[in-house]
Amino acid sequence: EPLRLYAAMTVVAGSGASSDVTTEIADDAKDVEGPTRRCTGRGPALLLLIFTLWQSIFTSGIVYGWPSLLLLLREEGVYAGRCPLGTEDCRERTLALNLVFTLGAMTNVAGGVICGFVVDRLGPKRSLAGGVLVTIVASVVMGLSDASSDVAWPIAFVAYGFGGCLVHLPSFSLGNAFGSSKGFVISSFVSAFSASSLTFLFAYFAYEKGGLSRRSIFLAHAGIEVVNMCTSLWLWPSRPLKPGDILEFSGTGLCVKRVHVGQNGALKSEPTAGFRRVCRLAASKTFFGFVIFHTVQLWFNRCLMGWFNAELMWKDEVMRSSGGPGLDVSKHMSIFNATHGLIGFLGPSFF
Repeated sequence: EPLRLYAAMTVVAGSGASSDVTTEIADDAKDVEGPTRRCTGRGPALLLLIFTLWQSIFTSGIVYGWPSLLLLLREEGVYAGRCPLGTEDCRERTLALNLVFTLGAMTNVAGGVICGFVVDRLGPKRSLAGGVLVTIVASVVMGLSDASSDVAWPIAFVAYGFGGCLVHLPSFSLGNAFGSSKGFVISSFVSAFSASSLTFLFAYFAYEKGGLSRRSIFLAHAGIEVVNMCTSLWLWPSRPLKPGDILEFSGTGLCVKRVHVGQNGALKSEPTAGFRRVCRLAASKTFFGFVIFHTVQLWFNRCLMGWFNAELMWKDEVMRSSGGPGLDVSKHMSIFNATHGLIGFLGPSFF
C-alpha cells in the first residue's frame, strides 16, 4: 500500500492534481525485483480466459452431469447391497443414490456463501487452486473406492460441488480485464459451467464404449486437474481484477499492472458509490432477466435431472412387462444430458 500511494502521488504531482489519472505500477513485490520481459495487451488476458474456460469445463458444474454418472455407478453396483437378493433396483437404492446428487448439488449452490468468503480472504489464485485440489480429491475417491462403500460417494460428490463452486466464483473478476466485453466474458463462464455437465457423459462413454475402468477414468480426470491446478498457480494473479486493470506477463506469470487514481492522488475507493451502482443494477431489467434465467435453470436441474432417469426406468419396466422390447435407457439418458448441456452452453451467451 505505501508503494501504491507513493506512485499515485508522484504521477499526480507531475501531471496536475485536478484530473483523474491512471498509472501502471507493480501489483506484487515480486514484480519489481529487477527487470523482466513483459508482454502487455489483450494477449495475456485472452490466454487466461481460454485456460479458465477449459478448466471450468472439467470442474465448475460437473455435479449436474449426474444422469450419466448415475448410469456408471449403477453398472458398478454402487448401493446394490441395499436391494433384496436377486433384484437389481429397489426403493432403498434409489433413495441412497438420489441423496448423493442432492448433497452435491446443494453444496454447489449453497456453498457459494462460504466460497465467496474464501475468495475474499485468499484471492483468485489460491481459491482456484484450492477448488481444483478439492476436485482432485473427489476424483481420487471416486476412482479408488470400493463399490460396496456407503460413505465414499456422498463425500466425493460434496467435494465436486464445493470444488466447482470455488473454481467458478473467482473466474468472474477476469471480465474486468476486457472493458466493454465484460458481459460476454462472464456469460462465457456461465456457459462453461453448464457445459461441464458433459464431463461425466464423456466419462460414461469411455466406460461403456471404450471399455475403460472406473479407476482409470477418474484417475485420468484427477491427472488433468493436477495440470490445471499448476497452470492456475502460474497464470492467475494473486488479487482480483478491477475495472480498468490490464494483465501482462512477467517472469513469474501474469500480474495486474494498472491502478486508478482519483483527485489529489487519492486511490479511488468509494464504498457509497459502489453501493449505489449495485442498487441501480439490482433495479435494472438486465438483473431481473438474469435472476429469472438462473431460477429456471435451477428448476430444470433439480426437477428434470432428478426425475428423468427414474421416469425412463419405470417406462422401460412397463413396456417389458407388456411384452414390448423396452427402452434403451442409457441411450435416452445420454441424449437428454447432451441436450441439456448444449442448451445450458448456448443460453447465457444468447441472453
